Amino acid sequence: MKLVSLIFGLVCLFSCGLKKKNCKLPTPKTIFYDYDSQAKDYDHYVLLDGFNKECMDSSKMVNLAKLYANSITKGSPALIIRFYSSEDYFIENEVSQPMHEINRNCLILIGLNKDYTPNRFNFYNDNGKRIYNGPLWRPNGE
Repeated sequence: MKLVSLIFGLVCLFSCGLKKKNCKLPTPKTIFYDYDSQAKDYDHYVLLDGFNKECMDSSKMVNLAKLYANSITKGSPALIIRFYSSEDYFIENEVSQPMHEINRNCLILIGLNKDYTPNRFNFYNDNGKRIYNGPLWRPNGE
């Protein structure tokens, strides 16, 4: 019985080691930002190049959104921060973007109050479909 447990543990350790992702947070890069005249704030589309969804946690992403919103000089106040793992599907210098395709690479949308406390999270699946929109951290949907 101990041998079976040991073999199972080694197999799990080995397979988990192979799946380990590089979870180092890349430097955020603004892809573009958009003014919302109704809300009188800005939506920012931010690249975290190559960052994996499996590496996200609520404190890491909320703190990054706050730091980003506090550090920008153009497009302020930034109260909607959308983090993407890739710039694939973005069309440079185009106002109308293919959002369904773009959202395939969306890590998370974080809505912020004016004091930069989070008030909304949106999560998307790998097909670009929104699986959660609400005040809670639900990366796997509802």
